[in-house]
Amino acid sequence: MSVDSTLLAEKELGELAGKIIIYRYKVYSASSIALIVIATILAIFSFFILVPESLVYTILIFVVAFSVPFAIVAILIKAFRKALRSVNFLIVARGRELNKTKLNIVAFLSYVIPFILFYFKSLLPYWEQYAWYFALVAANTSMALFYEKYINRLLPELSVKVYAVWSFLSLLFTPLIVYLALTNPVKTGPVALLVYLFATLISSIQEIYRAEKML
Repeated sequence: MSVDSTLLAEKELGELAGKIIIYRYKVYSASSIALIVIATILAIFSFFILVPESLVYTILIFVVAFSVPFAIVAILIKAFRKALRSVNFLIVARGRELNKTKLNIVAFLSYVIPFILFYFKSLLPYWEQYAWYFALVAANTSMALFYEKYINRLLPELSVKVYAVWSFLSLLFTPLIVYLALTNPVKTGPVALLVYLFATLISSIQEIYRAEKML
């Protein structure tokens, strides 16, 4: 085998390794949002099933319930730690640096502040039963703008769009949720749940499809 052939083979192997790393990260992104949504919905419903008897009890249930999604994220990060580390290596290899502290702060604030704001005061009838939808729309939009775009700028070939699609579909159906909240608030919660699950399903599937198409 000639030197040129050897170098070409090594280059192709390097490109394949890079694609596999990106593939694994895309799968991580797609699977994480699905599991996070399941955990969040369980947390929301547990919050309403366990009827609060006092302000302290309300705060306690709220904190415990919404710590579940963060616990899921921590488990996923540990499960996919090699894939995440490999993505970081690719970024460093291109002379850039991933600010993990910034990403952690963005993720934390994105999913904490909207819930505090939207649950601070009831704005419409049965507000507590569907306010989570608006909070999650705001959270996912923030993640798309300040988390996902940041990583894609550092590693353009990654081109993850799971949060972008997720937030776009959620925003697309927001007028419907607002309309129901004004005209039929009792049905708003169940419809919001179905819409949000639909948005999650589509965003996860499209990211997995794009990952498969890339290889």
